[in-house]
Amino acid sequence: MKRVVVIAMCVLAVVSAPAQAHHRCASSADSRTAVSDSAVRLFEKRGLFYLCQYATGKKRLVGPKSQRNLDTESIRRFRLSGRFLAYERFFATFRGDPQFSILVRDTRTGRLIRRISAAYNAAEVDETRGDAELRDGVRDLVMSTAGAVAWILHNPYTAGPRTQVHRFDGQGQTLVEASDSISETSLTLAGRTVSYLKGTRRKSFELAASPLNSLRSVVVAVG
Repeated sequence: MKRVVVIAMCVLAVVSAPAQAHHRCASSADSRTAVSDSAVRLFEKRGLFYLCQYATGKKRLVGPKSQRNLDTESIRRFRLSGRFLAYERFFATFRGDPQFSILVRDTRTGRLIRRISAAYNAAEVDETRGDAELRDGVRDLVMSTAGAVAWILHNPYTAGPRTQVHRFDGQGQTLVEASDSISETSLTLAGRTVSYLKGTRRKSFELAASPLNSLRSVVVAVG
């Protein structure tokens, strides 16, 4: 009889542990879910974003929703795909010099594995354009399960068309097209095919296999 009780207690412990871990990631009155899937939940609580794994209940700080001290920082446009989380980070020092970046994290470890300059061709700066505004930066973002990303950028620095389509995959970073007739929130992803709307015409391109498929070969790209 004692043996049966011990076995039952062990089974109960094994079953309840994942349930308890999942409960630690559950929503609460003082938190707001940004994105989630069957493995993780990204939520905002008291001005900070956290990534929580359902399997372990472990929470990791991702960054501030918006922070203004001497420097300004905010993160937004979250996307989950496969084991990766991608999002935009805006950062500016008290002297100005705003930077738009796309960050990619491994949701299993929370580790930052890639930092991409969203406006990497900002060498063509037009000083008459003025300071960056809230509508500047990444307007739309998609990511494949391999960790390759594409985005539409409203680039406040370029002397040419401000609306740009970019990609970052196994072939590196590429400016796909720049045109003010591109719809800024028109990105779609099907498999590795990315499409966007230019005027009344939908255009598309293929994302190459990403080096993020093999985390052993990842090299962090700093914009």
